[in-house]
Amino acid sequence: MKPDEKLLKIHSTPQLKEPFLVAAGPGTANVGLRTASYLQEKLGAELFAEIEPGDFFTPPYSFTLRDGLIETAPVEPGEHKPRNRFYYWKSGKSHDIIFFTGNIHPLPGKVPELAGYVLEAAEGFGLQRLYMPGAFLADIHHLAEPTLYGSATSQELRQYLHSRHIVDAPSMNIAHNLNAWLLGMAKSKNIDA
Repeated sequence: MKPDEKLLKIHSTPQLKEPFLVAAGPGTANVGLRTASYLQEKLGAELFAEIEPGDFFTPPYSFTLRDGLIETAPVEPGEHKPRNRFYYWKSGKSHDIIFFTGNIHPLPGKVPELAGYVLEAAEGFGLQRLYMPGAFLADIHHLAEPTLYGSATSQELRQYLHSRHIVDAPSMNIAHNLNAWLLGMAKSKNIDA
């Protein structure tokens, strides 16, 4: 799926060297989004593109019940507008980094389409690998040393994680949110993640 040029706004076209994509949307305590945003800000990554909200986030109409009658009214965006932005950081070494952050979940039926836009846009800059910081709820005592979990799309990457003392995430059904769709689509497109 090629991103709609009306929705994908490219502000600049950086020349990136074999970039890695660090992508995050809202999730458990926004850990992934906060991590990606922190790194992006700390490194001084520069905004270079964004995906306009389009119809990914707001249904065109809301329905109200007034005096026994159903009424429709156009939905106006509130103060928390969807922001889906791409930033880049040049490492000066082997891999530059693209950061993608999205602050609001898209409508359920629009998640795969938005995930496709994100990956297609990053692939246009030579995407080599996807990293997705995040969190999930675990039954752990608050004084216990936390464990760093990871998952991968290939056995080679799984071994790489193990070499960094990252243990396999427990088996589970993952949510059908933007983060899950990005990982699933990366796997189907043979993108390392």
